[in-house]
Amino acid sequence: MKKFVVSVTAALLLCLSLIGTALANEKNLKKTLTLNEDVMINSTLVKKGEYRVMFNAKTEEVTLSRDGEVVFTGKATVEMRSEKARHNSVSLKSTGTGKVLDAFTFAGDRRAIVLSASTNNSAADGQ
Repeated sequence: MKKFVVSVTAALLLCLSLIGTALANEKNLKKTLTLNEDVMINSTLVKKGEYRVMFNAKTEEVTLSRDGEVVFTGKATVEMRSEKARHNSVSLKSTGTGKVLDAFTFAGDRRAIVLSASTNNSAADGQ
């Protein structure tokens, strides 16, 4: 009987921790991101500079804007990291056409926003 109670308690704790992770994934995000070099996000050129990043967890859509003008909008997913990020960072892939923005993280957050390979661009080429 004691083993059963311990097993049920452990299962409940595991379920509660997974619910906490799911809720963290569903939080919207509004942060500032600085790009130190020009990058591509699919077919959109995003120039170096400071951008406002907004991630809508419900629609899984990320928007980058600069000076109030939307530069990029596309699909993204959230990946939970084992530790909180120490600082803002971007993940870039080198391709034949230049560097491509793959994902980004923000200081103090365990989430990494990963851009989908086939996102929908709603803005013209970047600023």
